[in-house]
Amino acid sequence: MLNTESGKFISGDFDMERLKKRVMRKVYLIWFVRSEYMLIVALGGMFGVASACISVIDVYRNILHSSSLFGAFGYLFSSFLTADILSKFLSVAVTAMTLFVGLDFLRRRKISGFLPFTRLF
Repeated sequence: MLNTESGKFISGDFDMERLKKRVMRKVYLIWFVRSEYMLIVALGGMFGVASACISVIDVYRNILHSSSLFGAFGYLFSSFLTADILSKFLSVAVTAMTLFVGLDFLRRRKISGFLPFTRLF
């Protein structure tokens, strides 16, 4: 709004622009938090924390050296049983988060008939 006496803009327009920018930043933040990108970022962060505590490269190397699929599952089961509580918690959390992100991806893409239990979430 133009002030007719001084020929300058009244600070109300400037405040409205700042308010508009603040509101739009909040809208973008809410959009990002509710989007599937946030789930992928959370999964990556959780996997990063888990890989800092668990030697993922050694686990994969030992799985590849197993003679069969049952041997790989046996190795995973026995290593899970002998791991410390933090490693067990992180393994379960990463697995659950991966399943949740996968099911949420299928739900958002309207592929609900693909798996019978996608309607649980």
